Amino acid sequence: MIPLFCTEITLFAFLAATNMSAVVWFAPFWLGLVVAVPFAVVTSLPEAERWAIRWQVCSFPEEIDPPTEIRDALLMMSEAAGANSHLAETGRGA
Repeated sequence: MIPLFCTEITLFAFLAATNMSAVVWFAPFWLGLVVAVPFAVVTSLPEAERWAIRWQVCSFPEEIDPPTEIRDALLMMSEAAGANSHLAETGRGA
């Protein structure tokens, strides 16, 4: 994290010293660098995950409403897992 931060500061200082209007034009790039690591840390917290799921933030449309094919595949996988656990409980599984 420290090398990335040093790169950001160096880039910002160079832009500010050479051409102040370039700071505005490069803002999408350097703001992304500045925000990326804190955003990754915050979104990795379990509380943030629960909040994001509840409010459907930072999710793909497929996570909110999966296509029929994916829904069917997940259903078959859960049914297969249930059948395997039943076989293991009765001692008939491999």
